[in-house]
Amino acid sequence: MVRTNTRSRSKPVLPSYNELRLPVKLIEYALSNKLVKQLRILLCLKLIGHRCERVVLQKCLRMQKRTLARNISKLTKLGWAGTDGFNLYPRSWHRLNFGGKRVGLYMTSVPSLKKFEALCFTIALKSVYRKKKINRKKGSPRSNTGRALQMDFPAGYLYKSMRLRQRTFERLKASAQRYRFISVKPQFIELGKKSEYAELRKNLKDVKMFVRGNKTVSPRPSLIKILI
Repeated sequence: MVRTNTRSRSKPVLPSYNELRLPVKLIEYALSNKLVKQLRILLCLKLIGHRCERVVLQKCLRMQKRTLARNISKLTKLGWAGTDGFNLYPRSWHRLNFGGKRVGLYMTSVPSLKKFEALCFTIALKSVYRKKKINRKKGSPRSNTGRALQMDFPAGYLYKSMRLRQRTFERLKASAQRYRFISVKPQFIELGKKSEYAELRKNLKDVKMFVRGNKTVSPRPSLIKILI
C-alpha cells in the first residue's frame, strides 16, 4: 500500500499492488447494471490503499481527466467511495453489503477495460454454472454423488440468468473467448445425409438445419468451457 502526502505537489509515485478479492456478487451487480468502468476504478483504489489522490488514480488508469471526473462522480453517487475533493476513499465490502464468502476474483493489477470486462463476464458465467450444478451418477441421476458441471445451457438461459441483453452477452462472450478465458465449442445433432436435406427441410419446417460436410445437421447449444 502507498500513503500519499496531501500537501505534497511532487510527481506522484505509482503504487506496488497487493492481492485483492473482488466479490462475485459485486461483479455480477456491476456487469448487469453497466457499472464495469466504476468497478475498475474501485479496484484500482482498493489496490492502492485506504486513500488515493486523484492524480495518482489518473496515472494508474491512464484515463483522461474529464472522463475520470465523470466516473468518479458516478462512483461517489453509488456510495462506493468518498472524497474530500482531492483524495478518494474506497468503501469496505461489508459497508457496500458485498462482504461474506471468500469467493471472488483475485486481482494484483488493473487490466485494460476490455480485458477487465471479459474477466467479469467469465466470473459471472462461472457463478451461473456453480448455481446449476447437477448430480450425475451412472444409472442413478438423482444421486448426491458424482457431481458434474453442465456447460451446454442455451444462450437465452445464460444471458437471462446473468441479466444481460443478448447483444451484450454475445459481445462479451466473444471478448472472453478472444482473451482465452473461455472456449466455445459448437455442437450439432445429425439429422441425416447431405442428399436428404431437401426432404428434411420440407418435413421439419420449424427445425433449424444446414449441411455440414456430408451430413445434414441441426445446431445445439454451444459448449462453453471456463478456462480460468
